[in-house]
Amino acid sequence: MDLLINTLVVFSLSLLLTKAKILAAKRDFVEQRYEASRVADGYVGWIHRWWHAMWTCPMCAGFWIAIPVCLIFPFKHPFTDIMVVFGANWLIHCLENIMFFWGKIAETADESIKIEAIVKAATKTMQTTESYVQKITQQTEQLSKTMECLANKIENSDMPTNSTLKNVERKIRDLSKRK
Repeated sequence: MDLLINTLVVFSLSLLLTKAKILAAKRDFVEQRYEASRVADGYVGWIHRWWHAMWTCPMCAGFWIAIPVCLIFPFKHPFTDIMVVFGANWLIHCLENIMFFWGKIAETADESIKIEAIVKAATKTMQTTESYVQKITQQTEQLSKTMECLANKIENSDMPTNSTLKNVERKIRDLSKRK
């Protein structure tokens, strides 16, 4: 459930940042700076491209928003949380874009046959997205189990820890100094 909440938080924050009317003036400012940063051959510096993507691309912003959200509210392991939340956010944005374009097509459609085809395609896309989410969830669970198993093996093993190795090194240095 926490993973779903993190995904929805990242989705809503990325929508707020990249599409909400309340931040339109900031996006316009970033767009103007982006266009003004072009040099003679049309090349834009990396910082301007990155900053522009952060304010205009919900999928790009979603990755960077997922990092602090998953670090502040971890579910299993921060790295896998970030990747799963980012991937689910990406899929939701893809679905949102598809539904937006289908809505535009439906506005111009004057025959019910076109609308039925759109509904069938939307249903198929939703089923595909659902299967991807299930696969990602299964892979996350497998990865979590593997990480727990490795952590248990490390805890139960007789392998020396870093502090033990440092103590041994210190004792060897002390012995070599005495000679």
